[in-house]
Amino acid sequence: MSDSKEISGQEAQQKVIEALSKIGGSPTLFGEYVVDGEKIWSSPFITVSSLKFKKNSKLIFDESVTRANKNLFIFAEQIVSEDQEALGEITWTDLEPTSPPIPGYGASGASMGGVESATGGTGANGPTGFQGENGANAPSITIIVKTIIGGLKVGLRGENGGPGGAGGTGGSGGQGGYGTPASQTMFDCRRGAGNGGAGGQGGAGGSGGAGGRGGNGGTFTLVTDAESAAAFSRLLLVDLSPGQGGAPGQGGAGGDGGYGGPGGTDARPYCWGAGNTGPTGPAGQPGGGGAPGQVGSPGVYYFGGLSSDDIKKVIK
Repeated sequence: MSDSKEISGQEAQQKVIEALSKIGGSPTLFGEYVVDGEKIWSSPFITVSSLKFKKNSKLIFDESVTRANKNLFIFAEQIVSEDQEALGEITWTDLEPTSPPIPGYGASGASMGGVESATGGTGANGPTGFQGENGANAPSITIIVKTIIGGLKVGLRGENGGPGGAGGTGGSGGQGGYGTPASQTMFDCRRGAGNGGAGGQGGAGGSGGAGGRGGNGGTFTLVTDAESAAAFSRLLLVDLSPGQGGAPGQGGAGGDGGYGGPGGTDARPYCWGAGNTGPTGPAGQPGGGGAPGQVGSPGVYYFGGLSSDDIKKVIK
């Protein structure tokens, strides 16, 4: 859980002013809102007289809200968790980043089929895998409340980075050239048929893509009565840990070796037998793995208090 940092009364007032500006003035507190199981909330602010959590329940700010609004606000006279052994939780929609596509193949090596005894061209290296998607930063939540009963969990962990993409496959080696044809004179065989040229080496597989960076943990601020601020802050279990970096992408496979060229033709009646087909080229080496993604930065937990009169002016 994240450590808390106390802010001054003036800083707490500034947080309240910011919150009020976002909702357009002093909030109108509606009645009791009960969270049972998982409830999705589709607004950047909550204004209720009582926010009550059943056992192990969660209030989750919807993805559409947290992507469009990085600052979320809750105004309440009281927040209650009915079961201190299974506290309610306020959190956000933490998505799993998708894996990037595979980038394809390296170009094939040049075919030397029309060149006598030549070795086939080497295949190009496979393309490097795409970098993984960066994890989203968790939002900021400010809670302005008179009383907290039982405790509360707040989950503003940064989103994990996505895995790096696999490297592309190396290009195939080119075909080897044809073998030297046999040659004869009017009386005998001057030169037998030669073997075909070796196939080209396959290209190396592309390196895996780097993992995406983990998202930063969110910022949580609790503003309440100054006399109770320190005690209430200890009732909260706040997770502002950073998202983990994405896993590195795997290296791509090496390309296939090129086909050997055809053996040279014979020349009869004196030079019997064509040359052998050239050897297949060696396969390319597999690509290396990518780098793991960086871990995000942890968030910050602030708490501060207003005078009893000031908190009553805000929470009426």
